[in-house]
Amino acid sequence: MQAKSFGVLGNAAKPGAKEAANQLLMLLHAHNAGQCTLSSELAGLIESGAEYRSLDSPLKIAEVSDIIFSLGGDGTLLTAARSIIRSNPSVEL
Repeated sequence: MQAKSFGVLGNAAKPGAKEAANQLLMLLHAHNAGQCTLSSELAGLIESGAEYRSLDSPLKIAEVSDIIFSLGGDGTLLTAARSIIRSNPSVEL
């Protein structure tokens, strides 16, 4: 299966979050990635002209994404894992 949609969850308060989110979004678009969906928290940090949409709910991001990137710490990773499991209980993490 080729990934067509990408989700990005993150903690905007973490040092380097702004740079990491902008670099990741530019990288995804440079490689002709499909739809990119960012958490609304990260969307406020984006400076690049890359196209994306934002959603408030990590669960909704997991529902519309083939691959999820987690930018933050342990809490962000756990939020991403819980959202993935809830949206697709048969997935293996």
